[in-house]
Amino acid sequence: MKRCRGKEQFALTSILGPLALASTIIAMYVRSGAIFSRGERAAFEILEQFARKRRCIVLKEVALSRVIAAERSELTDREFQHYSRASLDFVVASDGADNPWEFAIEFDGRYHSRPKQLLRDEIKNRLCAQAGLPLLRVSAKHIKSYEQASLLQFILDLYVGERAMENAIADGLVGPEEEFFPSQEFVGTSVIRRRLHRMGILPAIGPAIAGEGAERLLWYRVLSGHRKEAEGSSTRIEVMQGWRSPQIILGVERSVVLSNCSPASNVPGVHGWFIESEFSIYLAFRDLERQIARHIQRRK
Repeated sequence: MKRCRGKEQFALTSILGPLALASTIIAMYVRSGAIFSRGERAAFEILEQFARKRRCIVLKEVALSRVIAAERSELTDREFQHYSRASLDFVVASDGADNPWEFAIEFDGRYHSRPKQLLRDEIKNRLCAQAGLPLLRVSAKHIKSYEQASLLQFILDLYVGERAMENAIADGLVGPEEEFFPSQEFVGTSVIRRRLHRMGILPAIGPAIAGEGAERLLWYRVLSGHRKEAEGSSTRIEVMQGWRSPQIILGVERSVVLSNCSPASNVPGVHGWFIESEFSIYLAFRDLERQIARHIQRRK
C-alpha cells in the first residue's frame, strides 16, 4: 500500500485546467455542497491561508482510492468496502510534485463519536498510516479562533518546521541525528503574556532582575505538564508577590483533553500531547487575565 504517484496519481491539471499553472490553487466550490458545514468551511479558510504561503493545492472531498493505491489482497473485506467508498475531507498537495500528496485533514463533528463512525475512522487511520499519508483529525476546538489564532494554524506551523528539518538533513546542512522538537508556544498565549506585562505582572525572571524593587513586583509562575496517568494536560498558573518570601495572590488551573489530531503518530512535527499542553497553558492564562480584570474592577 502506498500513496498514489506518477500515472496513478490524481490528475490535478486535467481537472483544474489553466488554473493549475498558478503558484497556489484552491479548489473550492467545485460542486454544489462541497463545503458541508461551518466547521469544514472554517477549516478550509485556515488551509487556504496556509496554501497561499506555499506552492500548494487544497482539494475537498477526494476519494481515498485516488490518494492511496492498494491491492485487493492487502485489505480485509470491511477495509476494502471502506477504501472503495470513503473520501478525505481535505487533501493538501504540492503543485507539480511527482508525489503531490502532502497530508490529509479530517474534520470530526459530533457524529464521529458514534460507534459505527469510530470504526470507519479507525480503518481510515490505519490505511493512511500504512500508505505513509500523514492524516490530521481536527475538531471544532482546533479551528476556533483564540486571540485571532487557531490550533490548526499552530499545528500547520509545526508541520512546516518538521519538514524544514527533514530538508536540512537531506541537504547535509545538519547531521542525521538531529531531531525536530516543537519549542514555540501557542500564539494566543504570547498575546496574553504581553497584556499581563503591560499590567505590571511579569514572568518569573522579572523579579530576579528587578533588584531592590523585587519585593513589590507581581509575577507569575507556570506549572504545566502532561498527565501520564490519564489523557490530557493540566496547567496551573500562580500570581506571586515578593521574591525572597513570595506570597500567592491568586491561582488558576485548567485541564484539557483533545481528540488525537495525529491518530497514527505519523504526522511530522505534530505531537498530540504538546498541542494539549500548549492549549491548557493558553486557557489558564486566559482565565488568569479574567480573574485579574474582575479583581481590578472590584477595587474600583
